[in-house]
Amino acid sequence: MSVIIKDRTRIVISTPGPQGAAGSGSGSGTVTSITAGAGLTGGTITTSGTLAVSYGSAANTACQGNDSRLSDARTPTSHSHVAADIGSVLGPGLVGRSAASSGTCERIGLGTGLEIDASKNLTLSTTPAAQTVQMIAGTGLTGGGTLAADRTFNVSYGTTAGTACAGNDARLSDARTPTSHTHTLSDLAQSSASVNQVATWNGTAWVASSPSGTGTVTGVTAGAGLTGGTITTSGTLAVSYGSAANTACEGNDARLSDARTPTSHTHTLSDLAQSGATTNQVATWNGSAWAPATPSGGPGSSALAETNTFEHVEHFLLGVSLGPQRLIQSTLNGGNIGNATVSNRPGVVNISTGASATSGAYLSWRMSNSASISDFGAVSSAVYTTEMLGANLGNSTTTGIVAMGLARFVAGDATDGVYFRATDDGNWYAVTRNNSTETATDTGVAQDATTWHRFTCRYTSSSCTFYIDGTLKATHTTNIPTASLNYGAIVLKTAAVTGQIRYQVDYLYAALTYASAITVDGS
Repeated sequence: MSVIIKDRTRIVISTPGPQGAAGSGSGSGTVTSITAGAGLTGGTITTSGTLAVSYGSAANTACQGNDSRLSDARTPTSHSHVAADIGSVLGPGLVGRSAASSGTCERIGLGTGLEIDASKNLTLSTTPAAQTVQMIAGTGLTGGGTLAADRTFNVSYGTTAGTACAGNDARLSDARTPTSHTHTLSDLAQSSASVNQVATWNGTAWVASSPSGTGTVTGVTAGAGLTGGTITTSGTLAVSYGSAANTACEGNDARLSDARTPTSHTHTLSDLAQSGATTNQVATWNGSAWAPATPSGGPGSSALAETNTFEHVEHFLLGVSLGPQRLIQSTLNGGNIGNATVSNRPGVVNISTGASATSGAYLSWRMSNSASISDFGAVSSAVYTTEMLGANLGNSTTTGIVAMGLARFVAGDATDGVYFRATDDGNWYAVTRNNSTETATDTGVAQDATTWHRFTCRYTSSSCTFYIDGTLKATHTTNIPTASLNYGAIVLKTAAVTGQIRYQVDYLYAALTYASAITVDGS
């Protein structure tokens, strides 16, 4: 018996037939070895082993299914197949013919448990199963098995490792899209370029051409106020915008607004335009704007026009009852106005309530003349100021209020007035009061018995401003009184406790502006 491998796909076992001499078989005897042919690996198999496809990129090697050369589709070359290309494995059997006959060999298959012995006789099989020769399909093959029957080995085609690529695989197409990649300048072919030519797009393709332009400039550097760096081939210079030195101001910069507040400054008379003035005219406020005007009166005229402001200063130097003005007082339960001795402050008066425990006890005073007519009538504006010290307002045994300014204080808070007020030991308040309805603002300044404060108020029919020690503390435009007023003050007990409520006044100043000026005849 002999083994013949045909077309790398069929294994045929043949032996002389029993009718006569051996036919056209290729030999006799048992299988002793199987050797891997071209394209296979596995060596010589004598009992059992594995044949495998040899993978690679040279002749007699196969292409694996995941070979990178298989990416994308490709068109296979024209080819065809014939029936002979399809192999078959014949099972074990007897092949032969009689010596005297001619024609096709006869084949008788060996059934289960039959074998051909060394004498070429058909006998029962006595070969142990463990000694049966195995044909094992290796990597890239399918099929195999024992030699007890014909076996077929097929190449395993696919797209993974351990599979082969079929000849008509679409991935072998020549046309395929390259994966994303880059090239260095050395990867570019010369493409007919000559020395110093550059790659230029001509509207259709990139071609080699000489750069246009002449000159010796090799670089342009951005100077002060520009950005863009040094440009040697191409680039962009831009204006540097900002608010620092060496930067430019953009056209829509908010700082270019026409409306802007000027910094504090002064002007000399020569800076004033003539504004239509004639010789000896002066700048006069006409009620809405400054305008040139000829002054009325003056030297050589028959009358002298004086200011319409009346000023009064009371320093109490001659005592409270002897000055050109009188302090008219009203009191309940023993209030008193008297002179006080204060170091470095001549002419100080002390104003206090009585000491008995009487709720509502007070002392009020106001400026007046001998006929006790004290209200200022027809006053369009006024300013008053005074310095005062609270002696013991709202201490542990007394409680009450002090009010001082333009008002008519009688037996309690004024019905109308523009004044300062402190309650108990709290802060001073700025108050405007019209027909008992008031606007009051906390000045944040506490009354105390050790610190003298200067109180000033500027009054007009539309607004009142309040100052303490020269600092603006409040501006009122509501509840401004329209009644005739007087300069005065009040101290008032708000609880029935013993002890005095008192304060001291150094001086007072009042400037009252009337609607019409006072005219004094001259000579």
